[in-house]
Amino acid sequence: FLSAIQQRGHPAGSSWLSSALVDQMAEDQTRGAPVVSTALPEAIGYGIGQWRERVAADGRATALSSPGAFGFYPYLDHEAGFAGIDDA
Repeated sequence: FLSAIQQRGHPAGSSWLSSALVDQMAEDQTRGAPVVSTALPEAIGYGIGQWRERVAADGRATALSSPGAFGFYPYLDHEAGFAGIDDA
């Protein structure tokens, strides 16, 4: 799934999601609403199923993650070109 997000919905030549949907998932869905509780207080808003950890000057998310309650931490860095999971 991280590969699908990293490749804007089209991993290995197949089509999982539309590029427009992947872009919408990375948009700030909180739109300035206060976030009461989060494992990532430094996050810059929340998209659909993912925290926006780093954002470019144009507002586009360049680093996304979705840490789970039990240490599972998927992370995607568009600038560095990698995606991975930390399962500490």
